[in-house]
Amino acid sequence: TINMYNTVKRSRIMKKLLIIIITICFATSGCSSKKEISKITVNTSYIYVAVGETDNSLIINTSPDKNGELNYEIENPSIASVSEDGAVKGKKQGSTIMKISAKDNNKVRTSIKIYTYPLKVLNKNPYKIQWQWKAAYRVNDFAAKKTGKSSRSIRDDIIQKSFSYLGKGYSQVKRYGPTYDCSSLIAELYKKNYSVDIGTYTRAQIAVLKDYKIDFSKKQVGDIIFGTDGIDNHVGIYLGNNRMLHSANSLKGVSVSSIYYGPFAPVK
Repeated sequence: TINMYNTVKRSRIMKKLLIIIITICFATSGCSSKKEISKITVNTSYIYVAVGETDNSLIINTSPDKNGELNYEIENPSIASVSEDGAVKGKKQGSTIMKISAKDNNKVRTSIKIYTYPLKVLNKNPYKIQWQWKAAYRVNDFAAKKTGKSSRSIRDDIIQKSFSYLGKGYSQVKRYGPTYDCSSLIAELYKKNYSVDIGTYTRAQIAVLKDYKIDFSKKQVGDIIFGTDGIDNHVGIYLGNNRMLHSANSLKGVSVSSIYYGPFAPVK
């Protein structure tokens, strides 16, 4: 009887100890399989998104917990907004910073530049004629070789400076300000900012950049793309998401549009 009593007593004590250990363990996250986030990596350092549109291209990895929860914060919420899953929506033209931090460790953080631009041309082309894109060119690699600067920094800088030309008029006569045609716009951006001569007309640019030509399907943000409507050549800066910045025509001037939109697009 005494032995049975002692056995029951020890069993109760062990249960109490076990409960205490488990409580302490979970309170300090020592028994949880979920580990605190120590690193956040992203697939890009920037996002370009049109006003009124949403970009879902951001890919984020957290370690060691691959399913770590994150906080997103837009520095200037009048420029863009962000959803709980990191989708960015453009609100008005400008630039801002998106901060990303771990919910369980606020010291672990990173940031991404957000650039927003107005989309002035409809996405669907009401005309039978549209640009037939022939190739893309890694123009920033060319400029990097000429200047010794990084292709990535040149790309970001050129795109940002190109936004300042939005709204300027189109002309094949007065090509270097205050109006531009498609090739003079591109030429001025590289000549004025990096003293790099890529040619002043589309044919010359194609010749100068021949060693940097890639298949159109492999185009990346910042590449320049060349096409034709069957008669004239055309060039623009590729912004991603099938968007380009270019001096479009006498109706639209320098604007951002869908790459599928024809050369005779009306004012929206």
